[in-house]
Amino acid sequence: MLTIQEAVNEIKILIEDAIVKGGVEGKNNLIRTQIPICMLHDAAKAAFIANGVNPDLVTPIYGEHIGEQKLAGFFKCKDQDICFMPNNYQKKEETLNFDGILKGKIDPLGHDLTEHILSVNVRSQLSSTAKNFDTLYERTFAEALNLHLRCPKMVLGEFYMIPVYEYDDALAKDNIVGFKRNKNISKHLEKYIYSFNL
Repeated sequence: MLTIQEAVNEIKILIEDAIVKGGVEGKNNLIRTQIPICMLHDAAKAAFIANGVNPDLVTPIYGEHIGEQKLAGFFKCKDQDICFMPNNYQKKEETLNFDGILKGKIDPLGHDLTEHILSVNVRSQLSSTAKNFDTLYERTFAEALNLHLRCPKMVLGEFYMIPVYEYDDALAKDNIVGFKRNKNISKHLEKYIYSFNL
């Protein structure tokens, strides 16, 4: 099974190869294929399995990237990247009766099963980390709030890959692998770590 370090190493090789062969467009096309993020999904699943989680309770199963579990929150239903399903709760279809957008919709899992799922969303931001911070943070907060308003005891996790040094798109235009110079890198990383830790 793929470890997190192996996934990160392979992603680096894939991105740099894409830059050399196709420049910025090659890098962006690789990211659009979702191959790099799927490697992180598998590495996250493998880490849980290596720590004793029954692989039969992982959705989608290790190596698969379709069939994500759609969970009903308060505002909307949302596919979750990785779900660890409880083995002591069963699906119990439920009509959502709270006021809101989902009122009257059917939740095929039901509240009790949903609240006992451990959900992990996997994200990466390989460029523009400084200018996308607010959007990334708000999205993470909103997704957790959506689920916790309906299922306050639900355990949620985030697996986030953020580069210490960003690839330089100006160099990549000429098919050269290089990194942006950021004199405030420690403050930038501290902001991410502190904010997501909260």
